[in-house]
Amino acid sequence: MTARSLRANIGRALVGEVLEIGPGTSPFPIAPSARVTYVDRRVEGGRDANWPELKGEPHGPDPHLNLDVDVDRLSPIEDSSFDAVIASHVIEHLANPLRALQEFHRVLRPGGRLALIVPDRSRTFDRVRQPTTLRHLLDEHARNVVEVSDEHIREFCQAIYSQPPIHPPEVREWHNPATLDSDGFALMRRRSIHVHCWTPEEFAVLIAGAISRNLITWQIAGSYFLEDCWSTNEFGLVLQRPATPQVDSFLDFVRSWCDQILGNLHRDPRRIAGFQRALESNMKGWAELSAAQAKIVESLAYHVTRSPQRKAAQLAARSQALVQHVLAETRFRARRLIHP
Repeated sequence: MTARSLRANIGRALVGEVLEIGPGTSPFPIAPSARVTYVDRRVEGGRDANWPELKGEPHGPDPHLNLDVDVDRLSPIEDSSFDAVIASHVIEHLANPLRALQEFHRVLRPGGRLALIVPDRSRTFDRVRQPTTLRHLLDEHARNVVEVSDEHIREFCQAIYSQPPIHPPEVREWHNPATLDSDGFALMRRRSIHVHCWTPEEFAVLIAGAISRNLITWQIAGSYFLEDCWSTNEFGLVLQRPATPQVDSFLDFVRSWCDQILGNLHRDPRRIAGFQRALESNMKGWAELSAAQAKIVESLAYHVTRSPQRKAAQLAARSQALVQHVLAETRFRARRLIHP
């Protein structure tokens, strides 16, 4: 599968009134019958002045609502007014992700879905950075942060500038941490940097931790990972606002995350260990941690009992996916040779 087809699979289930945050140059696919409202922020100087590397690229749809989600939230939008919310490559750019997740939850109707597409830091320029911790995000939420800090900008620029160039020379120099001044910080805020970064497991702990603190309540309705598409550098998570109040929503989320991995033969079961490590590092000292670990053990035991041949089936499925990837790469290289 391609990343485009994985997104299309998610999009087909997004019906009714749909809100997309930051559609960029290419809006997210949705059901043909859906009615979409776009939210984006207009930037001083315009796109081409702030992102000269994008000159010549399409500008995408004009927003129906001009909002800075960190500053304005989604304040003009009434509670429970949308059937779906899309935030594709958005959450990592925000100064206050937990506040944004609360807003997405607020504007969704009960049973409504949130489609989150997030870069996997292990496969992008964020690979040299440390993940944003749950405690850090909880602190920013408690302080009601509405602007990206100088510290975040400096750390991001250091990571970009320490790696091989990915920007034209002029744009690369904007990231030089040695020359950052007030104008440089303002420019980076306009450019909307990767303020935060996570692997899927680290991001799942962000959601689980926010649920355990009663900040939000989500159920998992779908997902995709690198194993589902060899050419992607992102992961997708579809969350659903529960139609009725949940009693054990934190443990239900932990179990559901394990089911997303163990219930799909293409998924790497080592993600469960990564999830457990992320829980331990982010929730050390929390009463909920031992219950979460017990739920993980329970999920593993259930899937082992349910499918004794699971390991062989996983190896076969992953081998088949690898063969398909090699064939696709071979066809791509052949086309490049014919049409350089």
